Amino acid sequence: MRTLIVLLGLLCCASAQAAAGAIPASLEAWRGWVMKDREYRECPLLAGASATNPGDFACLWPGTLEISADAQGATLHQRWH
Repeated sequence: MRTLIVLLGLLCCASAQAAAGAIPASLEAWRGWVMKDREYRECPLLAGASATNPGDFACLWPGTLEISADAQGATLHQRWH
């Protein structure tokens, strides 16, 4: 039982290290299991958020920013996924 608790602790730490790309090779095979239903943790963390729930992460990715400018001003258009 103690081994399982230690392993789970290491895996939790491994998910935090995933953002930095520093998962030890010995734990890589567990990545899918650790991240199941927590895929949002691979998204950017919002500034000032506690990282305790999915709403603390912004799973939004910007598309190409289009700028149209002339003597009267400019307009911007961008799609987000």
